[in-house]
Amino acid sequence: MLSEAEKLWPGFLSHQSQTALAFQSTVDYRKNLVLSAKTGNPDSSSSIVVGYENREMGVEFGDAIAISALLCPPRKTVESIESSIGGLLRQSSYELGPEWNEVGFLRAEKWSQGTIFRMPPQWEHTKLIVKVDARLSDGNGVVTLLYEVKAAPQRNDESAFEDKSTDTNVRVYIDALLGSIKRAVQESISTNCTRLNSGRQVSRQKALEIVNAKLTSTQQQQLEGKLGQR
Repeated sequence: MLSEAEKLWPGFLSHQSQTALAFQSTVDYRKNLVLSAKTGNPDSSSSIVVGYENREMGVEFGDAIAISALLCPPRKTVESIESSIGGLLRQSSYELGPEWNEVGFLRAEKWSQGTIFRMPPQWEHTKLIVKVDARLSDGNGVVTLLYEVKAAPQRNDESAFEDKSTDTNVRVYIDALLGSIKRAVQESISTNCTRLNSGRQVSRQKALEIVNAKLTSTQQQQLEGKLGQR
């Protein structure tokens, strides 16, 4: 991602910058993003963003399987996520670069004192590049953050600023920021998307039939494609 960002804004971040994900794993993504969506009948124009199977091994009642699908209007949902993240960063006093470009990147930076390093207070120069996956289907890469933090006792002495991107205090700050970003994404998914679930069934075919009953033929093909990626 750094190489892509470097083409857009050469020199904005150094090679000491760090990468962080709003969703740490596919399980985290499914639990906290997919399950954010409301259940109901999806719009025929929505696309299958995620499809996955849950298999359970049971002794008393036998094995069971459930199929889940997340349907969204992708462009509308991505725009909602981008708007929410942009608003969040503005509220946190970040100055935003050019608005989200066509490949889903946003640049932001701010100067602060004592926000990250409080004892003793330091001047901090924080730079961010945020990337939103336009497909919303990458389990742990829906929102990726590149960040760089430099700090010094005085703002007017550029030579005194040192890279602190790997410092524990910075990690705590970034984790809190990612938590806010994750909540913003969840709200956008809840507002714009629909979740379908077959419930626990005795066979994959039965679970698929229950979900497919609410899908168009195009959406059914999309779901089979997503399930085939597991």
